[in-house]
Amino acid sequence: MMRPHRCSYIKVLFCWCDVSRKHLGKNELRGQTFDLRWSWISLAHERYIVNETDSHLVVVLHRRGYLGETAFVGISARNLSARQGLDFSASYARQVQFSPGQTEAEWRLRLLDDASFERHEEFLVVLGQALKAATEYSRTRPWFPCTMQRMVRTD
Repeated sequence: MMRPHRCSYIKVLFCWCDVSRKHLGKNELRGQTFDLRWSWISLAHERYIVNETDSHLVVVLHRRGYLGETAFVGISARNLSARQGLDFSASYARQVQFSPGQTEAEWRLRLLDDASFERHEEFLVVLGQALKAATEYSRTRPWFPCTMQRMVRTD
């Protein structure tokens, strides 16, 4: 049985409750505190546009809410018209760590220049598998498009 004691912060970032636990043998433990502290992790931008000749795509992640603990979020790149191993590296960090107090982190994805002219190519950056945090998406979608294009200089 949970009796609300005090809750604050929209979207339940912090919540304190008095908890009473009763065992099947009728033993009861009263006055225990249930403490939920949460942080939210999201991408700084909904869309990224990069030049195929750039060496890396740098994705900025933001964290808000409770910052007192280390939090992690899984991140990956998914094929669309741009292909893993051909247009972007298959080897990248699968997780981003936020240290206590940290509100911003960067994730880098190495881009591969295939030297052939192509129109716009796209792949997805996907957040998931958060630990001690929750992922937050704008427009309730867990993926974010990235467009690669070749910039041609005309002098």
